[in-house]
Amino acid sequence: MDGIKPTLLINDYSAIHDLESIKKSITENHYYSISRTVPMCRFRGTVVDTRTRPDNMETILGWQRNVSRIRSMDVSMPTLISLTVNDREEIMDIELDASFRGSKGLLCSRPYLDTLLKKKLIGLHLDTNFLQAITVNQLHCFHLVEVLSGVYSYYRILKNKQIHARDSVEYEEEVMDCFIKDDDCYACSSHVMKGENPIFHTLKFHDIFRVVNFDKAGNLKGLENVKIDFFINGSFMFSNDDFRGTSKYMYRDFLKFILNCINELKPSVCHGTNARFLNTNLVPGALIGLIVQCIAMQTFKNNYNYVMHALTALQRPNHIPLCLGAIKNKDEAHAFFEGYDFENLLS
Repeated sequence: MDGIKPTLLINDYSAIHDLESIKKSITENHYYSISRTVPMCRFRGTVVDTRTRPDNMETILGWQRNVSRIRSMDVSMPTLISLTVNDREEIMDIELDASFRGSKGLLCSRPYLDTLLKKKLIGLHLDTNFLQAITVNQLHCFHLVEVLSGVYSYYRILKNKQIHARDSVEYEEEVMDCFIKDDDCYACSSHVMKGENPIFHTLKFHDIFRVVNFDKAGNLKGLENVKIDFFINGSFMFSNDDFRGTSKYMYRDFLKFILNCINELKPSVCHGTNARFLNTNLVPGALIGLIVQCIAMQTFKNNYNYVMHALTALQRPNHIPLCLGAIKNKDEAHAFFEGYDFENLLS
């Protein structure tokens, strides 16, 4: 797909002077998708405001905005998380923005998740201990984990580059745009970082609709048999032929390939830092969710219920809800999510 490049959500930060205006741009900017019939994009990014403050604090904004079309209606789901960090890299405050829209509506309770973030993360430092605290088991939301993982990696990249000067706003932004052409699925990405050349990369899933389907539980089947090509800046890097279908576990083979892609891309983004490269839509958990959503939306078109059924299957491995949106009843809410009051959703 030479010459096809996805469009970023913000891109031009020159006229943005504060985090509130950036938040407004994230939630309100019009987006453009390669597919005109079934747009499906994941925008994400991180902004670090190092401008001088009397208390010597830094403010960080991690964000994500998922866009898709269901029942001929475009759906936009933003996740914005603000952090205040002192000069010891300690988190002094954190907030899930009021614009938060989880994939399952009311079930994804913003007040509950915001309280959880404050309880679990205030007082931690932005180091490897932070990563141990932002698992899905701890935060009960895949979106929160993806956004905060990106915050960690970009913050460490900046520290590795020794960007300690005040009076600056540092940023990185990425979009992954999925579309279909001739039964092949393309996931095209554009990634920009302030002061760096943009990076473009593409995953091509060959004949995916001839091979992949869903079982009754909504689980994706057959991905291990799909040939996948990986390109960076238009140049072919490798495919998954060497280990395609080598095990009966689809996700194991897929994970191995995606980790190879991440390792190939990391030197262009992380510039030698030892920090894990997590500020990317290629993170396996995030990517598999995008691919499942793309296939389900194309396969079942306007069948909203089945698209949600397929997404819920990802959130309930072994029939255990990992995130709030996977709850099926009040008993599950009480059993798996301490402090979550199912009754509050009805008031």
